[in-house]
Amino acid sequence: MDALIYFQKGLKMLHSPPLFTHAASSNCLRSRIASFSFLEMGLRSSKHVFGSTRKGLISETIGNTRLKAPNVYGRRAQETVLEEEATQVSEISSPMKVSPGQAFPLGTSEVESGINFAIFSQHATAVTLCLSLPERGKLDGQDAGLLELPLDPRVNKTGDIWHIYVEKDLVIYEMNVRAFTADESSGLDPGIRGSYLGVIEKIPHLLELGINAVELLPVFEFDELEFQRRPNPRDHMVRFNHLPSYGFIMWIKCAFGIFLCVILDVVYNHTNEVDDENPYTTSFRGIDNKVYYMVDFSSNCKLLNYSGCGNTLNCNHPVVMELILDSLRHWVIEYHVDGFRFDLASVLCRAADGSPLNAPPLIKAIAKDATLSRCKIIAEPWDCGGLYLVGRFPNWDRWAEWNGKYRDDVRMFIKGDFGMKGRFATRVAGSADLYKVNKRKPYHSINFVIAHDGFTLYDLVSYNFKHNEANGEGGNDGCNDNLSWNGGCEGETADNNIKALRSRQMKNFHLALMISQGTPMMLMGDEYGHSRFGNNNSYGHDTAINHFQWGQLDARSSSHFRFFSEMIKYRRKHPVFGRENFLDKHKVTWHEDNWDNHESKFLAFTLHDNHEGDIYVAFNAHDYFVKAILPSPPNKRRWFRVVDTNLKSPDDFIPEGVPGIGSTYNVAPYSSILFEAKS
Repeated sequence: MDALIYFQKGLKMLHSPPLFTHAASSNCLRSRIASFSFLEMGLRSSKHVFGSTRKGLISETIGNTRLKAPNVYGRRAQETVLEEEATQVSEISSPMKVSPGQAFPLGTSEVESGINFAIFSQHATAVTLCLSLPERGKLDGQDAGLLELPLDPRVNKTGDIWHIYVEKDLVIYEMNVRAFTADESSGLDPGIRGSYLGVIEKIPHLLELGINAVELLPVFEFDELEFQRRPNPRDHMVRFNHLPSYGFIMWIKCAFGIFLCVILDVVYNHTNEVDDENPYTTSFRGIDNKVYYMVDFSSNCKLLNYSGCGNTLNCNHPVVMELILDSLRHWVIEYHVDGFRFDLASVLCRAADGSPLNAPPLIKAIAKDATLSRCKIIAEPWDCGGLYLVGRFPNWDRWAEWNGKYRDDVRMFIKGDFGMKGRFATRVAGSADLYKVNKRKPYHSINFVIAHDGFTLYDLVSYNFKHNEANGEGGNDGCNDNLSWNGGCEGETADNNIKALRSRQMKNFHLALMISQGTPMMLMGDEYGHSRFGNNNSYGHDTAINHFQWGQLDARSSSHFRFFSEMIKYRRKHPVFGRENFLDKHKVTWHEDNWDNHESKFLAFTLHDNHEGDIYVAFNAHDYFVKAILPSPPNKRRWFRVVDTNLKSPDDFIPEGVPGIGSTYNVAPYSSILFEAKS
């Protein structure tokens, strides 16, 4: 997406950087446009060309630069801006949500979940931000690819600086860098398989899938001999190799070039120094064990274990807190990552003795930091000590959360559990019961059905029980309660009916995820139906269990992958699925008058959009057909069938929709539908 800013009173038309930019530190402006001179702003931009073919991706992106915005106000003014109360966001007749924004820094910068545009012009009497959205194509026969947002000088101007904030709806792809291309089926040269350079070569896949953010599982270098010093049941883990930093820099440059947000999974809850039974002193234990770790002073300073890894970092001690903050700033300032997902983040909410804190200093410091507050900050709001904070994580209206309740409730409804309809409706509507507090928004809920821990999506619909024998721990590892359903047979089967059911269920889960209010996250490999053969704790395997299988992707590209990709792109084209504010009666109609019916497993609702057309969605988790009575479409419009997960590809998803829908529609067992009102 490109952006233009028009000035009246004879001033030059300027090109601003594209909207889908990334987080930057407070003094950093990122620019990705063809060669233009920003004379009025004192900025320069270098030429950028990104090829559409796989070959040459590395060389074509190396020229990207990051430019520093002039600090015209100074640090004190900047921090004042960060502390200012956010202006109420308004929704206009556009695919974007906008608010007045802020005057600093000049250029484009990421704030909260969107982009702030700010430009100096002393003599302009009117300014219009024009956004090019080629992916939107045509809407009702008219070009929807160009959007004009006029700036109101009463609210979009501070002194001589015009500014506007535009929200960005993320679709997150959780991935493992090595596993993404390590398999021979990647077709890459052995020298770059399993590396950042390998990921760069596969960027076209990410573009075709349609995601716009990646969440990288930990990328940090580590001691490769750690598991050779003592008996280790997971002897398969010794095969891992470190990933060189220069490759990471190249990967960031390329992600930057395709408007891809990069989020790092970071682990600040424990270190490699193990526990009291197997001490391994490499750093903090030898420096000051009582400061850097949580210890039980009443039990001979025994290490407290809330991480499940033998020790727990004393994160809210001033020295440890500053160490963590410096580490995070380093990743933002030096590598220009866009955000962080904090592993077992409830640990970061504990005092030195392990007791929970209502206002953890570290969590507040991250939310208020001049650099880090502009990043995506996502908590995994639980730990291994039972501190479950989903919906209650200290947040200062900045922290987002992995919504574990979304995962559980959606799994239970789709597989057909009784009494789940109301909870399912709450989750797809944005989990207002959890996040409609203070100034929190639906996007603070990171919605997911599948993550790196637990079953893959294929295994979720194929196994009732974990099968972790390959892990070397006697099957005792991993979670026993997966909220899964195999459809009638454990594991692989030749039964075509069960295969068809599993295919529908995977599409049902994906549809539910993509139409839900909030920020969706999916797992690498689910776009083709990757299986770990029932292993729900496979983190240590450097084999096909975890490796992305490119051959399977090719085999399913016109069916399973097509549906997943089209559904992602459909969400991104329709802002009705990612609203800034929680739904009310004007934005959604629930076609339901019996919420207390414990046996009902059918839910239908209409999302209203006065400008682009209503969208009707229905889920049937019964084992029989349900005749859905359709609501009347808006005036001068009619219903078009876009999705029916019961149909085979390509009829299961028709982007332009199929007309001829009557007043009722038979929704098949364990299937879902989506209709769009069009003229």
